[in-house]
Amino acid sequence: ALIVCRPITAMNTTTAAKPPQRASILLRPKTKASRNNVESADAQYELDQQRIESARGKRELLDAERMRWHGSARGDPDDKALVQETVQCDMRIHAAARDEAAQHEELLSSHVKATVAMRADLEKDLEERQSDARRGLQNSVMLENRALADAKFDKLRHEKAQELEQDLANLELFNERWGSTPR
Repeated sequence: ALIVCRPITAMNTTTAAKPPQRASILLRPKTKASRNNVESADAQYELDQQRIESARGKRELLDAERMRWHGSARGDPDDKALVQETVQCDMRIHAAARDEAAQHEELLSSHVKATVAMRADLEKDLEERQSDARRGLQNSVMLENRALADAKFDKLRHEKAQELEQDLANLELFNERWGSTPR
């Protein structure tokens, strides 16, 4: 590789100025973690440790149960009796919990049914009262309209009778004046 060096001359001094270099991220000063991060990291570590301890305890309990079962399979009478008693106790606890849950569910469903029935009765009662009120209002409006129609008919009949009387009076006046009826 041949390197060619050019001599710096007055003609070659028009090079562009370089922008200043930005500081590298790696050269930044190290800072401490914020207190919030430290606290949350500590709390998370404690939670993780509790979870691990809980899982370890469950695993040890299961291992002990397996060893007890394994011992009863070999024929140790004390282990067999202990395992049977443990299983029966677990079954009784499970059956009691199941029965209690069923009773609780039945109580809730009966309460819900009673509430639904009561609400349906109240809605039916309200609907009947509303329909009775509507019927009463319609009946009163009908009677009022009938009374107004009768009053209007009576007024028209009275006006017609008055007009007839006036026509008869005018007819007598016409007869007196002209000597004959207009018809």
